[in-house]
This record gives sequence, structure tokens and C-alpha cells, in this order.
Amino acid sequence: MSFNLLIVDDEPIICRGLSQTIPWSDYNVNVVAVAYDGQEAMEKIIDHGNIDIIVTDVKMPKIDGLQLAELIYKQYPSVQIIMISGYDEFAYAQKAIKLGVKDYQLKPVNVEELIKKVVNLTQALSKTEEQKTALQHMELMNTIYQQINEFTIESMDNSINHQVKIYPVLSRMNEWAEKTNQLTEYDIHALKTDWKHVIQDIVVKNGYQAVSIFTDENLLLTCIIVEENDLKIDLFTTILHPLIQNDMKFIWSDRIIPLQQLQQQYTILINMLPYLPLNNQSIYCYQTERKGQREFPSLIVEEVLSACFQDSNKVRKLVNTLFTYFQTNEYFLHEVVETCMEIMEEVIYRYKSLFEKEVSQLHPKQLESINLAKHNSYSILQTQFNYALDNVMNSVNVQKVNTTDWIIKRAENYIQTYYTSNIKVIELANVMNISPNYFSSLFKQQTGKTFNEYVNQLRMDKAKQLLAETPYRIHEIAKEVGFQEYKYFVEVFKRFTDITPTNYRKLLATQSKNTDES
Repeated sequence: MSFNLLIVDDEPIICRGLSQTIPWSDYNVNVVAVAYDGQEAMEKIIDHGNIDIIVTDVKMPKIDGLQLAELIYKQYPSVQIIMISGYDEFAYAQKAIKLGVKDYQLKPVNVEELIKKVVNLTQALSKTEEQKTALQHMELMNTIYQQINEFTIESMDNSINHQVKIYPVLSRMNEWAEKTNQLTEYDIHALKTDWKHVIQDIVVKNGYQAVSIFTDENLLLTCIIVEENDLKIDLFTTILHPLIQNDMKFIWSDRIIPLQQLQQQYTILINMLPYLPLNNQSIYCYQTERKGQREFPSLIVEEVLSACFQDSNKVRKLVNTLFTYFQTNEYFLHEVVETCMEIMEEVIYRYKSLFEKEVSQLHPKQLESINLAKHNSYSILQTQFNYALDNVMNSVNVQKVNTTDWIIKRAENYIQTYYTSNIKVIELANVMNISPNYFSSLFKQQTGKTFNEYVNQLRMDKAKQLLAETPYRIHEIAKEVGFQEYKYFVEVFKRFTDITPTNYRKLLATQSKNTDES
């Protein structure tokens, strides 16, 4: 940090000596002007607009040093004054001190002493500036927290913030879960601190100031403080380009806003977060909607379900196909999680139905714990989904399950559920994910019946129950057990029982009467 010095003396030789013979730049001091009386000094202050220290004589025409000090004291109280004089009079020094003069030296000037005093003043000014900057930073931070969290923090000087305009930028680090999986809390804190400092340093190097806060585990809000309203997006692209190598992504809007409007703008930026995984760009600005409609990947999901308890390698390949579909069709990550949870629920339901047992460690909603700020990519979600499916398959212990028994058991459960509809071999084979011919052969081998025989036997058993327990007519019972044609129902019933449905009902009535009489 450098400081601006104004030298005032009515003797040109003294002005030249003080300004040219002392290596002020070695002490971070710039002599920006000299003046030969107090009036000219005031004009220089007005023209330059940024004077930190004045070294001035006392006796000068027009406006002398004491009068100049009084004007400075009233109009520019932050300017520091060192007064030099050829008069060793206590009254001068006493008045100078009352006017805020920091030092009073006698001529001829002791250069080393003057340098020492100026350096002391620059150090004091630096400390004051640091304190002022820290205070403003704290005030800005308070206001930002107030805006983001929608609550009021008592402000120290809120008038400052009403004048501040900002450009809010959100940054998120890719593959956060993978990067932090093996890190301690201390290491994660250090990573986030470095992240914040890298952005701050780049912004500062480009001539801006910024305040950054983490609003989520993997979400940094940076408010770049700007003074011009014509700041271009391209400028920020240039500023933040080096961070692309840090594997970060950014979101911003298209305008500068007053600090007091941050809450509304932050909400807009947050609503854009789901679009980040859809775009390969590291620097991203505004997208309001996705292209086209997203259809549920029914065929792929059914293939995953069918393979789940048969071949873990095939499951992995199908899950990869599923996630390729998600990415190609621009699924938001929360939509991916919802779909995966639906699949998990169905897998567990089918498992429980198939093996007729409960497994306490299986929870259909175990993917609910996923934090999309942490698990912020398709690849991470795919890993998590594979892990969840592995847990289910390990609980089922697929390797110890006889595949043939598993297929037949599942086929029997399916037939029990849908026997009243017009189910066919090819339909069930597709559900089992095997060929119709192989399924028919396997089914006959394991049950001793063909598929049609098994289904019709189930239908006939149900028909006999309805004939015995209900007053339904024969054609009503036929439809109830899956036959659309009455004559075909009678034909099949007679084949399985050697008697027509009507005679079967009469036989039951006769048997019941004989039982009652006896």
C-alpha cells in the first residue's frame, strides 16, 4: 500500500529538497505535488482528491500553516499533518497540536527524523485502513448473512451497505463426495479455506473486492463489489478462467444488483443449480428450461429389475445404460435419485414377495440420505446406486440361490397374481428375461406340468371353490377365473374333473344333503 504526500513551503528550494532528495518510494510514499502557500495547498488537495500526509511550513503568505491545518482539520480530518517551522515558540506548537498536527519540527529539518515521523504516520494510516476495511467487511458479511438467511442482524453502519452494489457468483466443486471421502474435518475445512482464498485472490488481482461465504457444504457465494454498472459477463469469464483447472463450476446472472436485493437474486441462482450437471461448461449463466420432455425409462428399468437377482455384472451394465439415458435426456440429479429410489423399492418388494421373508437391513428409501450438494454428479450417484443394489443382492445372497428354483418360484408367484388375465408363455419369459422355449422346458421339468396345464389347474381349483361357496352362475365363474368363452371353460373343467361345472355343483349339493340327513 502506498501513500500520497503533499509538501507545502514558500521557499522553492526547501520544496525541491524535501521532494527530490529523499527516496520516498523506498518508504511507499509518493510526492504527488508541492505548493508554495496554504491557498495553493488547498487547491492541490481539491485537484488531487486523495492526499494522505502533508508536510507544511508555518509562516507562508495568503494562508499560513496554522490556518491550513485548521482548514484541513475541519474539511479533511483523515489527512495527517507534520508541521515545520523556523520559530521555536511553544505557542505555535501548542496550537498546532490542538489542530491535530501529528508532529512539530524546527528548521533546518532533520531528514532522518522527518522520514521516521512519516513512516510512523504511514504505519498508523495502514492500521487505520485495515481496521476500516475489516469493519466494512464485517458489515458486508452481516448484511449478506441477513439477506441469505432472511433474518435481521443488528447493523453497525447499514448506511454503507445501501450504497454497495454487487455481482453475486455461486461456485461449486465437482465430485465433492469423491474429493472429501477420505478427508478429516480439519482437511475439509482447509480445502474450503483454500477454495475461498483462490477466488478472493483472483478477484483482488483484477482490481475488485469480494466477500465470500459458504451457504452449503459444497456451495460458495462470492459477492464481487463493483462500482460500474456496465460490467460485462466476458470480464468475469476472463477473471475466473484460471479456476477451471480447479474443477469448479460457476453460476451467475446477467446484472449487477444492490446488496439489499441479494436474497431475491440468490434464490434465482439456487434454482439454477440443477442445471449444472447438464452442461459441460465450467462457467454457466442462466438457463430457464430444458429441451423436450423426459420419459420414464420403463424398458431399461424393467431390465434392471429382471437382472437384479441373477447376474451382478449384467446389473452393472444395465445401470450404466440407465445413467447414460439420464444424462442424455437431461435428468436433474434429484430426478435421478427419485427414479433410483423407485427401482430400489420395487427390487425389495419383489425380493420379499419371491422369498416370502422380511430382511430388516433393507430399506427402500436408503438413498434418501444423499446430499446433492455433496453427491453432485451423475457418476457419484451411479456409484451410490450400485452400492445400494449390491447391498440388496448381498442380503439376498444371490450366489447361494438356485437359479432354476428362483425362476420357477418367481413364475409361480407371477401366475398366482395374473392367472385371471390372458397371460401367455412369452409374457412370463420376458419377465424372467429368458427365451420362451427355455422357460417352457424349465417349467415343465420343475413342475411336471406345461405352462397351460399349470395355469388351467389353478383356474379350475378356483372355479371349484366358487362353485361350492358362491351362487354365481357358470358363465360368471368362467370370466372370474380367466375364461372369456363359456364353452371353452366347460370343456377345460370337464377335462380336469371328468364332470361339467353344472353337474359338479349338483354333486356338491347332493353330498351336502346326505351329510345333513345323516
